[in-house]
Amino acid sequence: MILIMSEYDDNSSIYVSQWLLHWKVPFIRIDKEDKFTIAEIILENNSVDYIITSSDKKTIKISEIKAVWYRRGDLNLIIPDISFIKNRQLYNEIYQHLLMENKVLEHYFYHLMNKKPHIGSYDKRSVNKLIVLHEAQNIGIRIPSTFVLTEKEKVNNILSEELITKGIFEGFKVEIGSTGYITYTEKIDKSSVPDEFFPTLFQNAIDKEADIRSFYIYGSFYSMAIKSQSNKQTTIDFRKYIVGQGNRSFPFQLPSEIEVKLDKLMKKIGLNTGSIDLIFTKDGNFIFLEVNPVGQFGMTSIPCNYFLEKKIACLLTKISTEGYEFEK
Repeated sequence: MILIMSEYDDNSSIYVSQWLLHWKVPFIRIDKEDKFTIAEIILENNSVDYIITSSDKKTIKISEIKAVWYRRGDLNLIIPDISFIKNRQLYNEIYQHLLMENKVLEHYFYHLMNKKPHIGSYDKRSVNKLIVLHEAQNIGIRIPSTFVLTEKEKVNNILSEELITKGIFEGFKVEIGSTGYITYTEKIDKSSVPDEFFPTLFQNAIDKEADIRSFYIYGSFYSMAIKSQSNKQTTIDFRKYIVGQGNRSFPFQLPSEIEVKLDKLMKKIGLNTGSIDLIFTKDGNFIFLEVNPVGQFGMTSIPCNYFLEKKIACLLTKISTEGYEFEK
């Protein structure tokens, strides 16, 4: 049995599931919208089992899981109704205690999942952007000059004439009413920077020939070039395209020496899959930007005819039967 952890509306998970259904490979999905309760956990006689039941009576036994694909989401364990407790302080204290009890149960579930042959993992669903840049630089991968600053004076001291800024953590996305807001990588006007501000990440702006998105899985790279410079709106961040006016994208082969270094980086930070973003400069260099362990790969798979969803379904089938696991 293969376990897929995802979200209801994740298209990549849907397509992978369709391949498994087509091949009649047994699998089960946990989506973050599902609600579960613990049926039982047994640690006895050097064996372990962890059994959960969903609100629609779906039962999952860890002992039956042979391979895991962690795509997105988490295990949503229900907290029982304690509304009978009328004292508000006592209610809050007990609720917080039950919440922490569930966290222990949830993390043990992820621990057991990591013991199985797996693609991706809950523990590695996010990475520290600064640590990744640090390790990439140590391996010999080119990165943009990067600064985290809090004062305008220090921003003005950076020699580069053009700077960009992006989130230190991840992009911020929120919906207020019927309007959605999202942060992008943006160019900075030094004159408009306030005298003091919250720690902010700045990088030297790079003269791009194209953006490169490369999907990595178990040592293999599936790369795509994006002619982002052909559209003024996407010169800084290729995601800012207008629907129906996307940039030309096509399959791209990274040089072997770049792939070797990137593979070394992925192993160093403990990832066996992820979407890697790079810049191909006008003078022919590759600049590493970041990696997203749960990034979109349909945008690479479909335009380039890589059929990554089929490849993932095939790999899951293989590791569930052969027990092959990513080399750490």
